[in-house]
Amino acid sequence: MNKIGDISPILNVSDMKQSLHLYVDLLGFANAEWGGDKSTGVTWDGRTIPLCRGGQGHPGTSVARRI
Repeated sequence: MNKIGDISPILNVSDMKQSLHLYVDLLGFANAEWGGDKSTGVTWDGRTIPLCRGGQGHPGTSVARRI
């Protein structure tokens, strides 16, 4: 059986500017170099949490396997 090596939640946000203010300005994460108003990521210690407004990150859970 294969082991799970990494889990990355995609957080659904309603206001990207406000979410970045929380994660970057208040909590100390770094904003990813990529992204925009619909999706971006915040990083801490080499790990990224994707933030998405719209398409991905809907409430609930999904799992994808990377090979």
